[in-house]
Amino acid sequence: MVRDRGNSLDITLDEDPATAFEVVTPVGRGRTWTRKLAIRAHGTARVNGAELPIDGVAMIDENDGYHPRFTHWR
Repeated sequence: MVRDRGNSLDITLDEDPATAFEVVTPVGRGRTWTRKLAIRAHGTARVNGAELPIDGVAMIDENDGYHPRFTHWR
């Protein structure tokens, strides 16, 4: 719950660990690890007196390891 100047945001995040995936990647003599988790985000936003429903997807993205100084994505 967030409130500011009469506006509010009330969101619930429903985690389901079964939707997560993890990847370990060798980098030189080290490694990197990443975990991605898609979660449902739902609730209500109240802005300037209007109430707006929220029902969508959010992402938790965790990383760890010895990341290279320069990274290239494909």
